[in-house]
This record gives sequence, C-alpha cells and structure tokens, in this order.
Amino acid sequence: MLPELIVNFAASVSISLAFLEPPHFNLQIAQTMQEERLACFDRIIVACRLLLETCGRTTYLSSIFNLWSQTSQALYILERQLWPEQPAETSLQLNCPNEGRPLTEILVSPSDQFPDGIINAIPALDAFTTWFTANYDTNLHAEYYAVLTDSMLLLRTAETLLRMKRRFGTLDAPLTAPDPVVADVPATSPAPTAASATPALEDSTNDVAASSSFNANDGFDFLSFAMFTQLLLRQG
Repeated sequence: MLPELIVNFAASVSISLAFLEPPHFNLQIAQTMQEERLACFDRIIVACRLLLETCGRTTYLSSIFNLWSQTSQALYILERQLWPEQPAETSLQLNCPNEGRPLTEILVSPSDQFPDGIINAIPALDAFTTWFTANYDTNLHAEYYAVLTDSMLLLRTAETLLRMKRRFGTLDAPLTAPDPVVADVPATSPAPTAASATPALEDSTNDVAASSSFNANDGFDFLSFAMFTQLLLRQG
C-alpha cells in the first residue's frame, strides 16, 4: 500500500474511533451514546458486506469497500481495547465472488437479509455523516467525505431496487379472466304450435276459396245470355 493511502486509511480509522468514543462527563450517558453508535457501525458493516459479497469488489463499489474497511477496522480496534482477553467478533475478511457483478444482482440473491440490511444502514450512515460534517472540515477531509456521500447514493440505489422488487412481488397473483362478451342476438318469436297454426291455415284456405269462387255479381248475367241464345235458335 502506498504511503499516501496508509495515511488516509489511518486518518479515516481515527475519525471512526472518535465517533465510537463519545466524550461526555456523565459516564452513563456516554455509555448509552457509545452503544447507539456501535449499533450504527454494525448496521453499516452488514450492508457493505452484503453488497460486496454479492457484487464483488468492483470499481463502482470502491466507496462501499472503503467504508467497510474503515468502519470494520475501527470497530475491531475498539473491541480489542475494551475486551483484550476475548477474540474480536468483527471480521476483517470478505468472501467476494471472483468476477464483478452488477448491482441488480441483489434482486436475484437468495439472501433474505438484503431488505432489512440495506434499509437499516441508511439512517445509520446518515447519523455518522451528520456527526462528521458537524465535527470536521469537509474541504480538508474531502476524500473521506466523498466516501460517505458516494456510499449513501449506492445504498439508496440498492434500497430503491429492493423496494421495487417487493412492490412488484405483490402483483404475482393470477389475473381474473374477463367475462366472455355475449353478442346481442335478436329476439325470435316462438315457433307456432299445432293449435295456433290451424286457424291460420283455415284463414288462408278461406282466402284462396273466396278468391277462386264465382261471384254472380261480377258483371256476367247468365239469364240474359240464355235468352239471347234462344232468340238466335228461333231465327235460325
């Protein structure tokens, strides 16, 4: 590691240790504050580890790696100071994949820790960043401040992806098929029965008979025709 990187890493670990050891004249309040800040670092480390061990130590996750290494080292040192006779619980090792993967890999990861691990780390990192900006010059420590802000952007991006996955996961229920469209069929009159067909048949028969029957009043006088025939026979 280059000397410049060693100096920057030592400075960042020193800042992290200052966050974990809040000065206060009341020991009980100081202990409560320390427990809360230890919980903040623990949540940050969990989220960074989840991203790194899923997507790998890639360039776009360099801020996440720096944040993980600095906070983990500070927490490891503090554990060794507080409990020198016990082994430190904070691990300084990562089990990263051999090849880098996109951030969307968290959507297909079988781990159930992702939603809570990422979401819980955001307020923890926000609290640490707020404390840092209130106690240190962001221009003098611009590189360290960039690590914090870039890490927050990555965590919020991961949070958005996980929330979208959770939201769309509720839409997996099968859709109800729509009712088939019934075409409008014109109403048809009922088929005539034998009883109803008989009068109609009789009426039509009567009409035909009436139209074909001879009517004496149609203008042809048979009596006149007979008298005219007899007159011709007598003259002949």
